[in-house]
Amino acid sequence: MSSFATRTSQKIKEWWGAKVTVDPQMEAKKQKINEIDQYIKGLNQSFSNISALFQQMNAHMGKISAISSKLFERETDTNKRIGIEVASMFGNLSELFRSKNEPVLEINKNFQDWFQTIETLKVQLANFQEIRLVYDHYKMKIEELEKDRSNALQKAQPEDFKLADKIRRNQSKLSSSESNYKQKLSEILNNMNKLLGNYYKMINSSLDTFININYDLYMNAKSIVKKNLKAFNKFKYPEQEPLIDLLKEQQEMQTLLVIELQKEKEKEKEKEKEKEKEKEKEKEKEKEKEKEKEQDEIKSYQQSQQFGPPQQISQRDLNKFNPFGQTLPPQYISSQMNNFQNSFVSQQQFMNPTTLSQRQSMSNNFMNQQNFQQPFDDVGFQMITDMRQSQLHNQQLSQSSILSPTNFVNNNPFTSQQYINQRSSLQQPVQSFDTQKNRTQQPGSQNPFFDFDGDLSKRAIQDNPYTYNQQWQDNKKTNPFA
Repeated sequence: MSSFATRTSQKIKEWWGAKVTVDPQMEAKKQKINEIDQYIKGLNQSFSNISALFQQMNAHMGKISAISSKLFERETDTNKRIGIEVASMFGNLSELFRSKNEPVLEINKNFQDWFQTIETLKVQLANFQEIRLVYDHYKMKIEELEKDRSNALQKAQPEDFKLADKIRRNQSKLSSSESNYKQKLSEILNNMNKLLGNYYKMINSSLDTFININYDLYMNAKSIVKKNLKAFNKFKYPEQEPLIDLLKEQQEMQTLLVIELQKEKEKEKEKEKEKEKEKEKEKEKEKEKEKEKEQDEIKSYQQSQQFGPPQQISQRDLNKFNPFGQTLPPQYISSQMNNFQNSFVSQQQFMNPTTLSQRQSMSNNFMNQQNFQQPFDDVGFQMITDMRQSQLHNQQLSQSSILSPTNFVNNNPFTSQQYINQRSSLQQPVQSFDTQKNRTQQPGSQNPFFDFDGDLSKRAIQDNPYTYNQQWQDNKKTNPFA
């Protein structure tokens, strides 16, 4: 019980960093033995795996022998005899691998002495560790007691007999534990030297045995295969040549198919290129046609501004929504509206009273021109015609004997000293029709048709013909010259 307590207390001290007695020779041999033990374990595992492989080879060779015997039963004459030889060859190889399985397992028995010695060493090292703890315990205790005695002597204290007796008792225990420690250490070192001296012989003998097994295996396998090698050369393959010819034909057909596919792809690419070229040409033609159409439209527009011959209107334009029954497209009407003054006689003819020949010429200009292209629709044309008739009628009245300029001025209290053809009352139909805008003529202009290219003419085109005619009839009632 006391030894257990001493060992436990020593373990605690060592855990807290106390010194431990270590033999360097034993530690070096211990490390070397551990390394060699790993190598020997690896060899033992390899030989066990090889033995298992020989068992598998035995099974595989037997299986091949059975299959080959079944296959060659259908052959006749020479081929059947060759099949029997092949089956026997694989059967012999199977027996050969089975015979080498046990010798390989015997190699591992050589390592049994090594493993047993290692186990005994582990037990010895565990016991040696306990002895070393007791030895270190008494050694440290003696050191502590010696320190206490030296401290007492330095302080000039009287000698402590109890301390001296305690030192003597611990020294006797230390000597016995030291002898025990050295005895166990020598036993362990002897066993280690035995292991380190014998492992070379053990490994060399094992490797030599394995080499002999392999040599015998491969030599016997070679003789078995060489004996039956001639049988393979005598075997006849009647279906081998036609199969080769068929393979050649298949390869040729495949190459021809590949070439044809490549040609077809090239043709398709050429066709696609031609189609693209044709599409480009068609696009160029369409562009040229569009350019020609644009040029024709420009020419027709220029001709329409110069009152050229009437052009044909497409059915698409005629089918558009046309509330006023226009007979010309809007672009032609707008051009003639802007050049409205050019299509009629100059305004100087209406500055002074006209003669009969002038009236006839004016009526010819406005009424008898059958080939003249009308710039307005029916509503605008009706408005202009009514206004011209009213103007002509007023001019005739102004030149009559009853309503001469002098008499008319004297007899009419609502008129001024101007001539009747120069008065703004002649424009009463226009002004009454355009009450919303309250239009006035430009200064110096005495012609009621002078401002036809303005908003009034455009409004006449856009107005409702029924409303316009009704207003025009009402205005005529209030006109004293109508």
